[in-house]
Amino acid sequence: MLGHALLVAPEASADCFLSAEDREYVSFLQEKNIGPAPGYTWCDAALGNRQLADKVRASFNPLATAASIAQSIYLNTNLTMDQANWEVADAVTIYAPEVQL
Repeated sequence: MLGHALLVAPEASADCFLSAEDREYVSFLQEKNIGPAPGYTWCDAALGNRQLADKVRASFNPLATAASIAQSIYLNTNLTMDQANWEVADAVTIYAPEVQL
């Protein structure tokens, strides 16, 4: 879902509310030149990555699950492997801070 560099701050939308966690996550992604794919918003990205963090949290082996998700992101987007790893690690750090990777 993510994968395109964003050079400006996301626009506000009446149907899109980013929580403090979401804004922190967006900031981390922007630092790495990662933005939502065309046709998606930062709200879409935040939701998808909350779900990603939930999958890692619920996993019997969080590290393996995170690695598998990062590999899938890498293979299905234009992100580098480093960017995919950052995306997953940042999602877990923000949305599932109790999980140690």
